Amino acid sequence: MSVDQINDATYRAFISERPIAVIHFSAAWNAIEEHMRAIIRLAADEIEGAVNIGELDVDENPRTATAMKILTVPTVIYYRDGQVIEKVPGLAANKNAAERIKLLLSKSDSRT
Repeated sequence: MSVDQINDATYRAFISERPIAVIHFSAAWNAIEEHMRAIIRLAADEIEGAVNIGELDVDENPRTATAMKILTVPTVIYYRDGQVIEKVPGLAANKNAAERIKLLLSKSDSRT
């Protein structure tokens, strides 16, 4: 599964398109972003189908970054049905992104 590039114009549709969405809020100048991208790519490879996984550059998309109150990059926000479920700043806190996504999927499956 690929990691989509999200922008201010596509953000709303992206988080609403599937039951679960994950967005990595990033900045090109941040040295640890490559590590975070690798974690998100691995999570995307593990999770097929029911999840939208994307990345949004906060400097190129200030409207969404401001609306979501992104103060730290990287920050990953997990969504269910277009609503924020969890906002997780920092690299270390996101090392288990695949497990978080799987948990969200299992909770989503049990609601249907």
